[in-house]
Amino acid sequence: MSKSFTLCFFLAFLLFITSLGGVKMAAEAKDCSAAWDCADGSAGDASCRDLCRVRYGGVGVCVDYNIPNAPARQCFCSHEC
Repeated sequence: MSKSFTLCFFLAFLLFITSLGGVKMAAEAKDCSAAWDCADGSAGDASCRDLCRVRYGGVGVCVDYNIPNAPARQCFCSHEC
């Protein structure tokens, strides 16, 4: 009797753990970002993508800003920490 109860409890526990597959575990990598000045034009966009991929293994995008005292274009690189 106790063996069957233990087996059922263990199977229920395994089902519960496997159902948590969509939940992020604490040990998973978090997203980080880096930023630097981006050159004008399509050459700047390509340079941003390439540098981000080579340095961090991430995805880089040049973004235009209209903020005073800030560079007009910034390359934002999103990557795993």
